Amino acid sequence: METSLLNLLGVAMAHLALTAHERRVPGLPLDGNEIIAGCLKAGATGTRAVVANTLSAFWPKINTGEVSRAQLQDHIKRLAGLIKAAGGTVADSPSESDSCCASTAGERIAQQICWSNAAGSNGDHQRLCAVQNQQTLATLFDSILDAGPQLDGCLTAIATLLDKRFKESEVAVATEQNSAITACCEQISRDVGISMSLIEAIADGASRMGLPHDRIPAALIDRTGTALELLGELHHLADRAGNNDRLEATMEHIAKLVRQGALARAGCELAVLSRNMESSSEFPQRMMPDLVGTAFFPRLLAARARTAHLDGDPREAARLYERATLFWPRNDRIRRWQNKLQQAREIAAIGHLPDSRLAVLCEAAQIYASAGGLVSEGDCPRAWAEANLELGTLLQEIGDRECRPERYLAAALHFKPALDVFTRERDMDGWARSQVGLAHALRGQASFQGDVIVLRDAAFAYRASLGILTEDGSPETWYTVRSCLGDVLVRIAEETGDVDALQQASEVVMTLSESKPGLISAYAQSIGEIALGRTMLFLVESDEGCGDTECESVLNDAIDLISKAIDRADHKMTALELARAENALGSAYWLLHNRTGDSDALERSINAKLRSRDLYEHLDNAIEADALDEQIAAMQAVKNLGVEGPEEAGTPAVEMPNAPVDLTSRGFAGPDDLSDLGRALR
Repeated sequence: METSLLNLLGVAMAHLALTAHERRVPGLPLDGNEIIAGCLKAGATGTRAVVANTLSAFWPKINTGEVSRAQLQDHIKRLAGLIKAAGGTVADSPSESDSCCASTAGERIAQQICWSNAAGSNGDHQRLCAVQNQQTLATLFDSILDAGPQLDGCLTAIATLLDKRFKESEVAVATEQNSAITACCEQISRDVGISMSLIEAIADGASRMGLPHDRIPAALIDRTGTALELLGELHHLADRAGNNDRLEATMEHIAKLVRQGALARAGCELAVLSRNMESSSEFPQRMMPDLVGTAFFPRLLAARARTAHLDGDPREAARLYERATLFWPRNDRIRRWQNKLQQAREIAAIGHLPDSRLAVLCEAAQIYASAGGLVSEGDCPRAWAEANLELGTLLQEIGDRECRPERYLAAALHFKPALDVFTRERDMDGWARSQVGLAHALRGQASFQGDVIVLRDAAFAYRASLGILTEDGSPETWYTVRSCLGDVLVRIAEETGDVDALQQASEVVMTLSESKPGLISAYAQSIGEIALGRTMLFLVESDEGCGDTECESVLNDAIDLISKAIDRADHKMTALELARAENALGSAYWLLHNRTGDSDALERSINAKLRSRDLYEHLDNAIEADALDEQIAAMQAVKNLGVEGPEEAGTPAVEMPNAPVDLTSRGFAGPDDLSDLGRALR
């Protein structure tokens, strides 16, 4: 408990130091104990007094005896995580009425931290900030601020320590990332034959738009293709200048600027040229297609859009693509449709940047949908199917962040026509991507409906994609598909008692433990671990012949798996997935309490169920929230009466999500199987 308190105090003081210096760091690189130790090492006078006075004022206010020490320790740990996630940021200001409720400085700081975590860009409320969190944070910060002038020296020392650590970390990371980007630029320059100055300018543009450095090498390949298209377009426009030698020379000059990597200058030259042309007497002529079908001015706008894209200004590129669509000849539906798609892709690129808002992705989805009315499948089948695949993927991502079933349904309706075009024989890659997208959409849809038929359809789609995907060819997607397939099969078993599905799920997720480091994403690893943990819970509940010692060991393994998955940084699970995981964790602790009588396990079970209930309430899922309330009430009755089970207390039994099934008679899991499963995990 002392270590947890010092950690919480340290990260809170670091938050104050960062806020005072107007710094924002998404995730502190040090824990609170290291921060306090660094403050003492720096010789900041009054550090010991600040720590002692703060803890002596803070501890009696939270240790009221209403909750156990285990629950209190979990609460303190999560508060430290909230402060570290805020990282000194000041969130979007809450409403004026909410601000008026904050009567102290500590309450205002706590309110900002909760807003920065609950109203962040992820939009799925993974870090839901409950009222009790805000109250405890307000008490903590008020206790720290009461330390008086001695606190100033501590905050200065902490700011200096963090600045030093940030610079060391940034230099090391930047050096490594710049080396990777430079190597990628050199490779592309050799393979494609364009100048290093242009490749470096493209990389600078990707960085300028806010693309994380680790994503730039992959983005360079697509952007290099866009640069080649731009050069070809500029030369084509120079050829179609007609008898206007000055216009031809200008277009050749702009192409030369692009080859030299002067993208900003090229963009300015194109902007001046288009404005002058729009106000000239020959503008009507440049609007109409010539003998080879080239409408000069609309294509000039499209070239400007490509230049803005390469220079790292996607919003300007989207605006220019929209203008090009308006000016394009009405009978050229294919090119107008392509421009609308490019506009949507530019907006979607903004929506995928860190700290971008969900509304941007919704804007991109609307543009995709409006483009769909310009062409049909018969006009360009594969490009049409690819556009449907992109829109389905975008809607699925919006569904993950909003946790709304209609988004998943809409996504599935776009993946299915893509499957009809991307047949296995015609385009295996597109067909596999469509199967994966459809499976993800059906899995998300089933999370709300609880429909076993939809779950089985999702499992079928996952298996179909695994017939094409390979571990060597696309390892991250392959592992993600296997993790999600395991999750779907476990849910089928939980809903129906289908032992075959449980057997298949255990076989699928057990292979994830053999994955090579760096190939499996944090999301896939967390989903796979939770699925395996729930499989073990199902086995323990269903196997009456299991010995207490053996089942206790398996339950501890399941708890470790689910806890590790929930606590993993950057797991990117949706709020609904997190709620299900917390519910499963609470069920595991409850089973452990029933077998061992451990009061600490009971308290942790209640705590996990409360977190799950809060998430379901925030998702407006009243049915699940009410069911959890009943379970929590029964558990509280057991805790208050000090009995071993709810039946002895006269309260209703707590129904866990897994339905008991006699698995031994079905040839699945006897005691030996449980032992093997536990040993494999350890």
